Parts: sequence; structure tokens; C-alpha cells
Amino acid sequence: MPRTNIGAAAKTSTRKLEIAERRAEVLRLRKQRDPRLSIRDIAKRLEIPRSVVHRDLMHEIGIAQAKRTMQAEKLIDIELRELESLLIEAKLHVEDGSETAIDRALKILESRRKLLGLDAAQKVEHSGVVSWMELVKSAANTNEGREGSA
Repeated sequence: MPRTNIGAAAKTSTRKLEIAERRAEVLRLRKQRDPRLSIRDIAKRLEIPRSVVHRDLMHEIGIAQAKRTMQAEKLIDIELRELESLLIEAKLHVEDGSETAIDRALKILESRRKLLGLDAAQKVEHSGVVSWMELVKSAANTNEGREGSA
């Protein structure tokens, strides 16, 4: 089996380091506030194609999104552990017959369902078509009520 940690395939190959440095520079220039540089401006300044600037930005944005997703998942795990410990404590009091503890346990369970996205979205159905005449009559009735109360 060929080794992948030598030559161009190595994580620290000269080419990969150059790409990483270029991406960092593209990101630094894009984040610059005064003046705000466009992709075209960055491409001209670095003397690279706009498509490379765009690809570099998308790569860096993807990395940032992945980091945020990981952080969010860690936070969800922490919250779930906390809710679980609160639920265990509440269950001890529920077994004693405390109505307050029952209410707390239900709220903890609701929080956990929301955090996990287990509650289905509420569906709202429209039962039919409103005719133009019904709309006009409804508006007229609403205006009559306003005039009478003024």
C-alpha cells in the first residue's frame, strides 16, 4: 500500500501550505471593512482568477459552518444532559405525589422534545375559496363597525 504522507499528498506539502495561505489571505481581504473588497477586487489584487477566489471563500465558509454545527451539537448534548438530570430530580418528587413536580416534569419533557425537534409542525388548512363578493361584504361590515364606534 502506498504511503500518503509523502510528496504532494502530505498534509504539509508545499502546495497545500500555499493553498492554505492563499485561502487565509482571500478570507482576510474579504473580511476587510474599509474599503470592502469584491471578489473581482480580491482576484485582481492576488492575481488569481475570480473562480479561485470564489472557491476559496466557499471552502472557508464551509469550514466555518461545520465548526458552528459541531458547536451547536455540543451545546445540544450539554442541554440534554442538564434536562435529563432535572427530570430525574423531578421524578423523585412526582413519585411523592407533588403536583408542582408533575408540572415541572412535563415542562422538562416539552423542552427536551423542542430541543430534539420531535414535535411536528402544526398544519393549518384553508377550507375553501373566498369569493370576491364575500371579501367586499366582510370589508364593508368591518368599516361599518369602525364608523359606529368613532
